[in-house]
Amino acid sequence: MADQREVANQAQEKFQFYVIALVFTILGLSIQTYSGSALASARLIEIFSWFSLLVSGLAGLSYLEWTPIIHEKIALLDETNESAHNFNREKLQGTTTVHLPQGKSVSIEERIETYEKRANAISNVLKELEKKSHFKYVVFKNKKRDRHSLSSAFRTVTR
Repeated sequence: MADQREVANQAQEKFQFYVIALVFTILGLSIQTYSGSALASARLIEIFSWFSLLVSGLAGLSYLEWTPIIHEKIALLDETNESAHNFNREKLQGTTTVHLPQGKSVSIEERIETYEKRANAISNVLKELEKKSHFKYVVFKNKKRDRHSLSSAFRTVTR
């Protein structure tokens, strides 16, 4: 099942690259073929369209740049939650202390609390990144999407 998700993710990335290339190609072509219409309103509309294409293309590039970082943060959050879960399971089995690689021993409650704080911090960073990514997505695609569906799409691809 993960292979199909990876294939879907790669197809989506290829499509995004194609659309971004198309946006910049249309922008370049429209600038090169500019003839300087006699009507001031026509010139303003054409310049506005160049600006719109430029903003859309740059937002798409930024979206592509930050998507891997969001995936990294989601993976880190999953790993942190899994570690906290494993320590909770050990606590239920009667373990009271954990030996760290540095040779120290700490209580298992302290270790669980550390992982839960870390997960909270990562989750807060991830929420901010997803908000920014959603904005870039809306600007690039020029349509409104439910932010929660975008967030679940990121999470689905990483699992």
